[in-house]
Amino acid sequence: PDGEVLIIDWPQYVTMDHPNAELLIRRDVENVLKYFRRKWRVYRDLDETLRWLLS
Repeated sequence: PDGEVLIIDWPQYVTMDHPNAELLIRRDVENVLKYFRRKWRVYRDLDETLRWLLS
């Protein structure tokens, strides 16, 4: 849509109150950012991305 990038994923998930929820989302976002950095040279800060995603 109008030049925007959409990522559609049907992941397995855990609830927000899961003891490892923060660790898991951090790991997953880090892996996505690494992929985009390697594949397309797109650089984003992990902590900044997590703040945006979780806001």
